[in-house]
Amino acid sequence: MWNVSQQLVAGEIVNTCLNQVHGWVRLTALETPVYLNLTGNMSLDLAGRRITFERLNGSPRRAGRADPSGARNSPSSQSFDLARQQIGPTGDMTIRDGVLTLEWHGQNGHVLARCRPTDLQVSDRNERFTRSTLDLHAIPSSGLEDGLFSGIPTVAELEPHPTPRDWDDQFALLDAMLSDSGKEVPVRELLSDHLVLPVPGSLTASIAGDPCEARSTGRASIAGDPCEARSTGRASI
Repeated sequence: MWNVSQQLVAGEIVNTCLNQVHGWVRLTALETPVYLNLTGNMSLDLAGRRITFERLNGSPRRAGRADPSGARNSPSSQSFDLARQQIGPTGDMTIRDGVLTLEWHGQNGHVLARCRPTDLQVSDRNERFTRSTLDLHAIPSSGLEDGLFSGIPTVAELEPHPTPRDWDDQFALLDAMLSDSGKEVPVRELLSDHLVLPVPGSLTASIAGDPCEARSTGRASIAGDPCEARSTGRASI
C-alpha cells in the first residue's frame, strides 16, 4: 500500500456524475499533480459534490512504500515513482472529525492519503445523488447472476493474437523449406491446411481430356459453361 498522507498538500476531487470521480492531488515529492480518473462514488457525506482543499501547516515528508508485512520502507531506500495518472475504483473518500480521507486503487495498487486541511471548500450536492440512488450501490447481489458466465474464458485465458514476429517466424520456416539445398518439398506442406486438394489418382487421362467430365470431379459450374450448353442444346451467351 502507498501511504502518501505526509505528502498531500492540496487537491480537487469531483463526484458530480454518478460512478465517476476525477480530479487531482498535489504531493510535495512530485513536480506535477497526480490526476485521478476513478470509477465509483465518494462516501455518503461527499457523494455528488466537488471539494477543493489545501493544507498550509505541517511539514510534509517524503513518503515510502509499505511492504507486505505492513512496515513502511525508509524514504531513502524507495524512490517515489507514483504514477501521474491513476485509473481504477474508488475506496473510502470521506471527512470525519475534520480529517479528509482519500483512498483509491490505481496503477500503484492501494493508495491512501489523509490530511487535516486548513482550507476546505465543499460544493452543494448534485440533485441526482439522492439517498435512494446511492443505496443502489450498497444492495448486495441477489445471486441470480452467480455462475452466469462460468465456462467462458477470460481475456487472460484466450490465445493471444499473433505478433509481427510470429508471422516472420512462420514465413522463415517456409523460406527454409524452399531453400533446403534443392530438397523436394510436398506441395501440401506449402499450402494452407484448409485447402482441399484432389485425391491422388482421381484425375485420369480420360477425365482430363474431357472438360465436362473433369468438371464433375469437383469444379463448380459457372455462367456460360459450354458443358451446360451442350447438355441442354442451347447456346450460352
